[in-house]
Amino acid sequence: MKRIPSCGPLLLLLLAGQGQASEITVGTLPSGLGEGSQFDLGAVRLDAKGAMAVGGVYRAGNPDPALTSHANQMDTLNDGDLNYRRGALVSEAWQGYLQGDFRYRDAGVFVSAKAWYDYGLIHGAVEHGHSPNGYAPGAPLNDARFTRLDRFSGAVVDDAYLYGRYRLGQSSLLLRLGQQVIPWVTPTTILGGIQQVNAMDFNVLGRAGAIPDMASVPAPAFYARLEATPKLMLDGYYQFQFEPNAYPSCGTFYSGSDYAQPGCDKLTLNGSLLSILARHNIVTGDGQSIANPLDYIQRAPDDKPHGGEFGFSASYLFDDIGQFGFFYSNQASQLSFNQMLRTGPGVLLPAAANLGLAQPTGIAGQFRRSYPDNIHMFGVNFRTRLSNGTGIYSEFSYRPNQPVAWNGADFLYGVLTGIGPLGYLAHTPAGYLARGYDTFHSSQLTLGASRQLGRLLGGDAKLSGEVGAKYLAGLPDPYQMRYGRVGYGPAPSQATPTCSSAGPSCALDGFITPLSWGARAKLETRYAAALQGLDLMPSLAFGYDIKGYSHDGQFMEGRRSLLWRLQGEYRKRYVFELLYLDTRGGAYNTLADRSLAMISAGVKF
Repeated sequence: MKRIPSCGPLLLLLLAGQGQASEITVGTLPSGLGEGSQFDLGAVRLDAKGAMAVGGVYRAGNPDPALTSHANQMDTLNDGDLNYRRGALVSEAWQGYLQGDFRYRDAGVFVSAKAWYDYGLIHGAVEHGHSPNGYAPGAPLNDARFTRLDRFSGAVVDDAYLYGRYRLGQSSLLLRLGQQVIPWVTPTTILGGIQQVNAMDFNVLGRAGAIPDMASVPAPAFYARLEATPKLMLDGYYQFQFEPNAYPSCGTFYSGSDYAQPGCDKLTLNGSLLSILARHNIVTGDGQSIANPLDYIQRAPDDKPHGGEFGFSASYLFDDIGQFGFFYSNQASQLSFNQMLRTGPGVLLPAAANLGLAQPTGIAGQFRRSYPDNIHMFGVNFRTRLSNGTGIYSEFSYRPNQPVAWNGADFLYGVLTGIGPLGYLAHTPAGYLARGYDTFHSSQLTLGASRQLGRLLGGDAKLSGEVGAKYLAGLPDPYQMRYGRVGYGPAPSQATPTCSSAGPSCALDGFITPLSWGARAKLETRYAAALQGLDLMPSLAFGYDIKGYSHDGQFMEGRRSLLWRLQGEYRKRYVFELLYLDTRGGAYNTLADRSLAMISAGVKF
């Protein structure tokens, strides 16, 4: 039972540099919308702006057999890899975003909405399929039971809140009530820090022509900000409803799991339990597996928090030093974790089948996804600008009770066979819930900088970079208990010292490590009026995970990503983009073969 690998680092690189180091402490990312229009409706003023784009995404290379094979136990995370070959169109989408601000004096209503239609996913035939379409090769994927943000087409209201601004002597107070994004936005492509109070829609980032405005997922909340003095600001929020991250669902190109997202309701065993019952090796395909109740685990309703997340912060500007911010939040994990619910004594149904007294008819367990809550976050950040114009940004966050997922192979083998570090799970009573994670003290530090380089090859150049590190205190020896690592099956352990596979499968490596770190860099140049009315913006971004494996997939030793992008803007209104993302490296990087190319054109208004 494998934890969903984070596609975040890959997809976030597609927006690399949208927010530059030192430019933001509390606020919003630079918008990808147009300059907008103003309308006077009597005493009410409407400011409206928007953007729309159409484009395609193409796979740049063939699937790596090592990342799709049963031998490496990739059966539950390879559907997206098997569905697309080199040159395949993995997305052909239109998407649009509209924003309106209705103001009356110092109060108003702010609304925004996004819509999308992915023709390629809706109508395109895929080679392998996924569980919702019964693994029918040559048929389109089926999104009927996906969440609204995971579906291949749709329209949703994003922001929809009331606001008011008030003067309190020399101070200014802002109040907002309704569906909104909390403006704790930090200028980093390394997730897991202060900005995690907001959920993200990673599906948006996988469509050509995406803009930052579309990526955040708002939640019903109350927010207040007090600018007490020109140097001191206080703010706080309370969220009435929990919203999780939206990840690409099973079968799509970016998916990292065949069962984790809602609507993907069968965890295939591909012969694992059948082999034990028959006492000889049996391998089944995905289509065979979901047709046999002894060869898959059914999904139970997911466990989601009911809201109640809150936080507050204070920031102060020190003359000639910089601005410091101090943050606290009580939040739920926007990344879900595997759990197993025992529906009967033993492994098999009926109970007598565990004693060999009856023919087994099913598995005495269901899986579900859970979002642990009441996670405490303490954070501090700092920004300044040096005399030479270099912007500096740094952030530190600490979570004393960070959930960290059990190793998926240990979890599955423990539940079904009673072997490995989690072997006790096979002997738990009916009604037992295996929660799938433990909590640890987690710290994260990031440091970023950006600087205008002046004229470079005829354009105005900027260089940005950041380094990040994560530390988990108290991790046990992986020979006794281990966390993370998707695919590759069970490694040797103190409970089960033997291992029959070769290569990375039996190596005691790839699991979550106490320390992990990596770096990101971007060079961008703007050629204003390269042609009459046309600005060109080429850029090159690079990400490298140098050492260790983080609990959230942000760092995976040896993983490298290189992004080349050419953006064009004609008369500040019409835009186009060419992009190539090369991903590779990392002995346990299950997304190493997902390189892609994008092309899009759009308009801002």
